[in-house]
Amino acid sequence: MDRSNDNTKPRIELVVNLVGLIKIFGEALYKEFTALVRELVQNGHDAIIKKHSASNDFLSNFSRDRVTVIYDEANRILIVSDTGIGMTKDELAAELNNFAGSQKKQFQEDIIYNFDSNLRIIGEYGVGFLSAMAASTEVNVWSLKQGSSPAHWKYNRGDATALVEDIDLIDVNEIIAKWKLPSSNSGTIIICEVSEETYEAYPIDEYEVKRSLVRYATLLPIPVYFKQELISCKFNIWDNCANASLTDWKDFIEKFTNEKTLYIIPLYSPSSELDIQGVLWIPESLAFHNHSPIDVYIKRMFVTKDESILKPEWARFMKGVINSNNIRRIVAGNTIIEDKHVLEVKDFIKEKILTSFQQTNSQFQKEYNKIFGIHYELIKEAAISEQAFLSCIWDKVRFKAGYKLITIPEYLSITANKIGKKI
Repeated sequence: MDRSNDNTKPRIELVVNLVGLIKIFGEALYKEFTALVRELVQNGHDAIIKKHSASNDFLSNFSRDRVTVIYDEANRILIVSDTGIGMTKDELAAELNNFAGSQKKQFQEDIIYNFDSNLRIIGEYGVGFLSAMAASTEVNVWSLKQGSSPAHWKYNRGDATALVEDIDLIDVNEIIAKWKLPSSNSGTIIICEVSEETYEAYPIDEYEVKRSLVRYATLLPIPVYFKQELISCKFNIWDNCANASLTDWKDFIEKFTNEKTLYIIPLYSPSSELDIQGVLWIPESLAFHNHSPIDVYIKRMFVTKDESILKPEWARFMKGVINSNNIRRIVAGNTIIEDKHVLEVKDFIKEKILTSFQQTNSQFQKEYNKIFGIHYELIKEAAISEQAFLSCIWDKVRFKAGYKLITIPEYLSITANKIGKKI
């Protein structure tokens, strides 16, 4: 089509209805109130990483930093504060008035290149704050960047504009004192007045907010608090998965799930390859048989429980926890994008299971006896469903013959003896 004369033709201005965008986009992305908590916590997490990047001190720990979450149920007020890098008035205007214009992806690439850091910026799309605007009648943001004046951003539901202004430090300190927040020379405080419609649509109370934090933030490397209770930073194994032993993983599994294990398979691929970390295990208990998912984290933030996307469907006898720094979720939802990388991760997990069983087959008869004794039916189903798995355990899997359960070698031996006797 010839477009050479397009500039001479009449043109109309495109108009975006901000209020309608917030309503449609926000409601489509966030099917539960706890997603709002997750999005604001990950923004605080990223702000703390940015602060450490700016001061070139990734070698230090984050014990003096924190993301704090408070929910005042009586007044329907959600507060998420952080001790991160903070923002000036101009940065507040640019960050919160320009949806889907996030620079976080480029910032993450700069961190890896300049610092070779294992830390990851969680946010990527720059639309997470829409959840706060969609769920609230009013959103206030106070922010302080070291060396700059504090700034305030305010949005009222239904408005097509937001207020942004410089304020006095005393105003920030009053907010900190009122809500008993940690003081810092930089950081951001977000206060959402949850709308009545949101409150009526979702189960929102202190227990639900805390439960969502435990669900989403447990593995984060940045301290996350619900009021004064530490939620994250309880499992240091995730800071150095490459060197974790089976004993380390066993200890993690027992503390994380309260489950005893029969068999453990560590998962690790360096950042130069698939960039995943985690562990699979076979539980001692039979109680999990009807539901045995892998908990999937992306950049150490929980996303979903998976039984088929990453986990081989035949491996029903295994549970797991996996973190990926390359898998992507659909915008800010709880659904994994099933792309080429996901298929590579699934193949990697399958190969790890097969290789582990091949190695164990020739070494540890006692472990096999325990596994097959308790999980016989699922192991047999897996062997029948997946030829590659059957080839790993063909001499261990037991089938019913008369009143006995016997292995294939035992069956062949019995058959050979019977034939020999007839001859």
